[in-house]
Amino acid sequence: WHDYMFYGRTGATAMDRTILLSAVGFREFMVQGIIDYLEPDEVVLIYGSHGKCQDAYGKLVRRAKTDRRPLQSHLVDDWDMLEWSDAIEAAMDRHKDDRVIVNVTAGHTLAVSMFAVHAAKRGLPVVVYDWEEEAETGKRPDDWMETKIHQHSPGAVLNLRKVSDVDQKVLDAVLDGPGAVAEICTRTSLAQSSVSTSLARLAKKGYVAHERRNAGREYRLHEGIAPMIHKALRGPPVDS
Repeated sequence: WHDYMFYGRTGATAMDRTILLSAVGFREFMVQGIIDYLEPDEVVLIYGSHGKCQDAYGKLVRRAKTDRRPLQSHLVDDWDMLEWSDAIEAAMDRHKDDRVIVNVTAGHTLAVSMFAVHAAKRGLPVVVYDWEEEAETGKRPDDWMETKIHQHSPGAVLNLRKVSDVDQKVLDAVLDGPGAVAEICTRTSLAQSSVSTSLARLAKKGYVAHERRNAGREYRLHEGIAPMIHKALRGPPVDS
């Protein structure tokens, strides 16, 4: 692993840090677009030795230096899937106490599939940048953050048909909006111990995330999965 610790940014505390984990493809903006959107506290890049990937990687490192954003990187053999898998797992282990978001835009198909598999296993959210317009025009549309960034949770999709009745009830409550444990207890009429245990299970499977709010935690659905949860629990939304 190579650490580029470009100091100067104000760092978040443990558990509050956002880490972007990504491969490097032929075009640096397949990663940079997501960095600009998420503004993570640190970027972790895994990349191969192909010349175009090396060029894109160099541009990303130079931009990180300009932005004074810490960056970690690891070089793997382009087509050795075990190396990719081991590197991805090591990065996720290294940042197990951080909020890790996985880019499934950049890299060749086998590499992206390994990122998606590990994200699903750990219940981590993924993000995709629809970059074609930037490639064609050299710039992003004005509404690119609303129309070109797509987030989801593959773990939530894989486990959706296996969610218990209690977890479904808690998910349904969180679907109405973020809330602390006490608030979700009120919405569900469940005991605090049941809600706390359910939220822990749902977080592990990729349904909910939590953020610190005042003296406690506030739970919310992972970005991008609300329509899927609504459809599964309440049916397709009815147009007003």
